[in-house]
Amino acid sequence: MSFFPDGYDPREPVAGLLHLVEAETPDGTHRFLLHSEGIFTDVDGNQWIGSEMVRDEALGFGLGGTAKASSITLGYVEDPPDDVDLIGKLRELGADYVKGYALRRYVQPLNAISELYAPQFAPQQVAEEVMDHLTFNAPDALNRSITLHLEGAFRVRGGAARRVYNTTDHGRQLGAPNPSYEFIPTEPREEKVFGS
Repeated sequence: MSFFPDGYDPREPVAGLLHLVEAETPDGTHRFLLHSEGIFTDVDGNQWIGSEMVRDEALGFGLGGTAKASSITLGYVEDPPDDVDLIGKLRELGADYVKGYALRRYVQPLNAISELYAPQFAPQQVAEEVMDHLTFNAPDALNRSITLHLEGAFRVRGGAARRVYNTTDHGRQLGAPNPSYEFIPTEPREEKVFGS
């Protein structure tokens, strides 16, 4: 079974992938196209807004029971038109405004350049991360950035399975109910094999 949809072969010379992120926030869902300018509309009519000013860190895999956190940064030169102080507005919402909300990463398979305008496939989800907080940097009038910090995608990798010896958890392991754990002895017993 392939991760990619039927009809898409990533080994073809004309095949391509767009990198997309979808952020759930208290004021709605926001979709972004990474590493590219413009607006991409997917097969469901969702618009993904792209900007070369957005940089993202690669997903880090969990090693040794730890999971590398990542971030996405918007770096820009000046505030948007109409005297909007973007950093000021976000500071008013607070650094923890997005804490605990989901950020999902997708790839958009493309078989041809023409599919940028009429895609054949839906975006394929790669990972889901949990947003942690925002930080801001404005050292001078020409350099500004807003960074969204994310928990590691594999943050629970080192956690215990937390299963207990009962009928419910045994059924989860087997994929079907199983009454065998109902017959586990509940009283400690001493059985003597030899002698008295």
